[in-house]
Amino acid sequence: MDCASCVAKVTRAVERLPGVSGVEVNLMAERLALSLAPGASTEAVEREVAALGYTATPLPGSDAARGGKPAGHAHAHGNHDDDPADAGGPWWRTGKAMLVWALGALVGGAYLLSFLLPG
Repeated sequence: MDCASCVAKVTRAVERLPGVSGVEVNLMAERLALSLAPGASTEAVEREVAALGYTATPLPGSDAARGGKPAGHAHAHGNHDDDPADAGGPWWRTGKAMLVWALGALVGGAYLLSFLLPG
């Protein structure tokens, strides 16, 4: 997805499907989260998304990825948009934490350079 209008297009299309509610599309993470009523089909969601030119793939650990039908909710991402690869590790080793550490180092380096370089 490239823009907010893509997000709106996917959201509107998926919300119209029977048994689908709570649709959330994250542009930056390119993730779709939704709730399915019992008996609703994940395949219908995948077909609708594919018709718009995108690919929907259930994340590892989700009901759809295990081959089962969701019994109430199917989430395409974690509760806080966390990367599934970071699950189970310490918080300070997650991808997001590493970005924060790198940004902190850059800001600290720039602050030290402000003392060393003439104004």
